Amino acid sequence: MVNVDGAKFVIGDSWTSTTAVITPIADEKDVILIGPLVTLDSLAKDDMLFRLMPSTRDMMVPLARYAYEKIGSRRAAILRQETPFGVEHATDFKEAFKKLGGRVVAEESFDIKTTDLRSQITKVKVNNPDTVFNLHATGPNMGILIRQARELGLNIKWLGSWGSENAALLKDYAPEIEGLVYPYPYDYQSTKKGPQSFLAAYKEKYGEATPYFAAASFYDSLKLLAKAINRVGEDPQRVRVFFLGIKNYDGAGGEFSFDANGDIKKKILIKTIKNSQFVKVEE
Repeated sequence: MVNVDGAKFVIGDSWTSTTAVITPIADEKDVILIGPLVTLDSLAKDDMLFRLMPSTRDMMVPLARYAYEKIGSRRAAILRQETPFGVEHATDFKEAFKKLGGRVVAEESFDIKTTDLRSQITKVKVNNPDTVFNLHATGPNMGILIRQARELGLNIKWLGSWGSENAALLKDYAPEIEGLVYPYPYDYQSTKKGPQSFLAAYKEKYGEATPYFAAASFYDSLKLLAKAINRVGEDPQRVRVFFLGIKNYDGAGGEFSFDANGDIKKKILIKTIKNSQFVKVEE
């Protein structure tokens, strides 16, 4: 796209691991790269990447705090996928949880495609945790893990990543995931104009009132880029400076600002699954 088509701006990729590979190319070619769903802490650099998803650390700190202060967790365990996503979520959660006085008493990893997790669950169970952080692949595999844990007698409080708000997971494993607590960067119940205007338009077009966060994030990426080009033209460096000046932008995904590294700063919600609904428990 850059060498042949002369692209100066790229929106994507959706995944953290692939974006990490693309970012050095964007920097070398002086191309603005907008990552709607990128979380890795290691990508927090002064470069051409701007992301509309809070960093992993920004979401793990409030989750650890809620687990410690509200749930009363003191002995947490982690079951995680063996990927940069799983490693970073586990590392950031452990750091925040330990600072509060909690202990991570066990941590087991597995391939992201694994569906028989009884061995890892058994190893965690013997350490007598009071809470388990479920970091399997987003979607139904999270439910498989919890179902197998309950079959093995591990009936405790569960935590999840922001990917816990997943329609397929709820449809297939509603009883198992009841009470699961997770951080979420999108308040579609906000009374601000940005989210409400987006929700109304989304419902009119697709018949759904509460879209997945990705829809709002990609929408904001395109609208913000259009606004920048309209204001300062198509020079990537001028657009970069414009983005760095964004403060309290009323977007479809909620109000946000960019910091000096082009990382988004916004409110993180703590949510749970109650009566088969995704509900806020703390803002």
